[in-house]
Amino acid sequence: MTFQLPALDPDAQVRGVYETLLGTWTDIQGHLEWMHDRIIELGATTVVELGSRSGVSTHALLAGVIETDGHLWAVDIAPGPRITHDRFTFVQGDDTSNRVIRALPRQIDVCFIDTSHHYRHTLAELQLWGSISTEVWLHDTTLEWPHEAPEADGPYPVRRAATDWSRLTNRPYEERSGSYGLGVIGPKAL
Repeated sequence: MTFQLPALDPDAQVRGVYETLLGTWTDIQGHLEWMHDRIIELGATTVVELGSRSGVSTHALLAGVIETDGHLWAVDIAPGPRITHDRFTFVQGDDTSNRVIRALPRQIDVCFIDTSHHYRHTLAELQLWGSISTEVWLHDTTLEWPHEAPEADGPYPVRRAATDWSRLTNRPYEERSGSYGLGVIGPKAL
């Protein structure tokens, strides 16, 4: 006799992982619920994550876009999280390369950046992706000396890139505390 387990609903799987991650310590744990809820609050349907690593934030974002009937694109230079869902696309590569640029949408509701933590690279990402995004989030803004960041970057390179770019583009910047900080750059003031 053989037994067959019922197939799990992909939406339920994503929500289950997301709910588990809410109670599991990670460097971004304190922002996951806010990120998920903010996607829903904005009604964001086009979300891009730059730097997905193991997929912790990816699950929060994906759970949010499931609610908004949207889609999440995640980019990383390393192989991405093993997620199979029709609302998720993973692109491996440098997020400033032409190949990756061509693979992503041209208009973005939310862009989440958690990549190299280098000042110049973060500024390049903001110039490239922030300009086509309604709202931009950056993780690790309170990390004074990110691992492997060039010493020439100085302290707090992610926060400095975010605040420099927000001033340059006349967009409001807000700092969320905890879990190494989350910078939020809002839409340009009218």
